[in-house]
Amino acid sequence: MVEILVVESWKSSPSGVCIIRYARVLSTLSGVIGMLGIIGIAAGIDVLARVKPEYLPIAPSSSTMIIVLSFLVLGALQSRQTRLIRACLLLGTCFVVLVSAWLALTYFLHLSFDLERNLFGYSRLESGIQVGHMSPVAGGGFLALGLGLLASMILRDRQWAAQSSALMGVGAFLVGLVGTLGYGFGSPLLYGSATRPIALIATMALTLLGLSVICANGPGPWPASAFVGESVKARMLRSFLPIATSVILAICWVFRLTEDSSNPAIVASVIALASSGIIVLVVSKVAEVIGGEIDRSNSELNASKQSLMALNEQLRRSSNELSTVNQELEAFSYSVSHDLRAPLTIIDGYASILSNDYASKLGEKGSSYLAELRASAQRMDGLIEDLLQLSRVSKGEIQVQEFDLSEMARTIVERLKMGNPARHVNIIVASSPPARADPKLVEIALENLLNNAWKFTSKKTEARIEFGWMSDGGRTVYFVKDDGAGFEMKHMDRLFGAFQRLHTASEFPGTGIGLATVRRIITRHGGEIWAEGEVDKGATFYFTLGETRPEIAGNQSDTMSST
Repeated sequence: MVEILVVESWKSSPSGVCIIRYARVLSTLSGVIGMLGIIGIAAGIDVLARVKPEYLPIAPSSSTMIIVLSFLVLGALQSRQTRLIRACLLLGTCFVVLVSAWLALTYFLHLSFDLERNLFGYSRLESGIQVGHMSPVAGGGFLALGLGLLASMILRDRQWAAQSSALMGVGAFLVGLVGTLGYGFGSPLLYGSATRPIALIATMALTLLGLSVICANGPGPWPASAFVGESVKARMLRSFLPIATSVILAICWVFRLTEDSSNPAIVASVIALASSGIIVLVVSKVAEVIGGEIDRSNSELNASKQSLMALNEQLRRSSNELSTVNQELEAFSYSVSHDLRAPLTIIDGYASILSNDYASKLGEKGSSYLAELRASAQRMDGLIEDLLQLSRVSKGEIQVQEFDLSEMARTIVERLKMGNPARHVNIIVASSPPARADPKLVEIALENLLNNAWKFTSKKTEARIEFGWMSDGGRTVYFVKDDGAGFEMKHMDRLFGAFQRLHTASEFPGTGIGLATVRRIITRHGGEIWAEGEVDKGATFYFTLGETRPEIAGNQSDTMSST
């Protein structure tokens, strides 16, 4: 036997679990009422079939419908259903719909076939009323419940089907409630009219079944959505509606008791007391609900304040730790710039003296060792300089100005050409829109990028370097592009790390600090930097400066050739 797990999302929520519990209790109570009615009819116990001797007994068909509908609601609430159970639920719902519709047609069209007498054999006249037959009012209520259950079973995943089913439940609930109140106030509906009255037991069962069908559709459809949850609206409705309804019914009951009184003062006193009681109850409940919301809001506010204070304290400690680290870095930078560089300067100076004054005594091999010693000292000095620059660009306030980035690129290119005038490089510098950033820091970043392009194209006889820009989603993206050594994209994450090199020092000299410095400058401006490349085909480095600009057409460029 195949088991089907039917779990709507609302059934696992706290409100869903609660509303399912209510639906089960209500449907169980209605089923008990229906069974008591059957027992009362079969055993001739009037108190079970009609409650009072002057009331009509419930029809066997009505009791049967109540029992079947109770089992259908309980079955629909089950999370685990076999195919057989689902088929039985569907057949039971169709039975309720068809029988209720047939009995209504029989009554209104005066059909000769008496289904109830043939099924139950219970029918007689009592005070001119055909006892043992279902009231058309009860039949309409049962039909509404059956159609509602059928819609929710067949169209389980449709929200409108659940809402329609809940509205059918509302209709049955109102029919049952009005009928029950009529009995409660001693004025049963339809008694003495041409329409067959509905029994008290049937009205009570319809009221419970209507509520159970509303609950069985979950907290989403109206009216359950108005009562379920912890919102102020839902809490006030849950609190006030039962109280207000009970008080109004109590006042009406008092009016009924005092309507024959000859003393108007008694009637006025009772009305005044009842009205005062309503005002006191409503004001007390409003104060309780609103006060509870205020208390809860205050508790949440206090919790938020405590959390904010804790975060502020943590931020203060972090700031103190960061300040301590910065002081240590400054001390380290001072030590590097003085204590470490001084010995290197002495080593390079004495090595230079040895090379110049004692070259003949050292011989070719000694001179080679001495040259290597000087080169190593100079590389170490360059590395220290790069580390100090990385430290400098990481601190200090950014001084934002508007400047011409293209003009800055042209100045850097001129310096590169002056340093190596023999190279043949085709350099293109596009005219870009004004940039807003710290010009000193951006010059360091741009100089590193153009230096890299110049360096990694050094092995080509005819090289090409380009500085340009483009507009991407309203932001200006600058780029430096070359056709040099390039790199593999799988190593892209290593490009911007300190001391990360993709080429050996013998191929391309450097310290591996430059791109880390560039990234630090760009991120301090709130921008981004990324790269694309291919081995032996060049690389392109893109960067933004954290600014948003409108679309700007055009990318005019100047071509500068180094010959």
